[in-house]
Amino acid sequence: MWGIFVLIAVFSVLPEVAAIDDTSGVTIATLVDRIAALEAKHEAVLLRHEKEIAENAAEIRRWKEKYVELETRHEVNIEEMRNELVNVEKQCHVEVDKLKDNEDDEIVAVNEKEPKDQVSQPENSAVTSKRASRALSGEQIAFSAYLDHDLNNVGTNQVLVLNQVLLNHGNGYNKYTGAFVAP
Repeated sequence: MWGIFVLIAVFSVLPEVAAIDDTSGVTIATLVDRIAALEAKHEAVLLRHEKEIAENAAEIRRWKEKYVELETRHEVNIEEMRNELVNVEKQCHVEVDKLKDNEDDEIVAVNEKEPKDQVSQPENSAVTSKRASRALSGEQIAFSAYLDHDLNNVGTNQVLVLNQVLLNHGNGYNKYTGAFVAP
């Protein structure tokens, strides 16, 4: 600040002395021009940076909008999947109830045709005996199982053993052999 004041004072008092800087031989007017050029460059850089900042802010807004859109779509998909799962569960319950009703009707029909004491059982047939006792007792048999891994090179007439058992009511399904014994 004091340097500018002294410079102005020198210009006003001794214009011929102030026109040249004694140490470098550069005129003060040249220095003023250089300063003005630097200020212009600085202003241009500042304007360019402000433009880049505005562009970056616009890009950030676009990415935020895209994020919100994707997040909303994701939430909608999750909700749709939950609703679909609920509907599938309801359908499964309806089907299970139908199967139970059909099974009850079949058991009643068997019981009406043959009295319990007249059910024929082949000799040495534990499976048939087990089936008959289940049918006569009214015990319901059901299973739900799945395979938790992929199988390669599955052949014709190959037994698929479902190793993950969700439901095995009445123990009709054998997860080691893949056999289901129905009454």
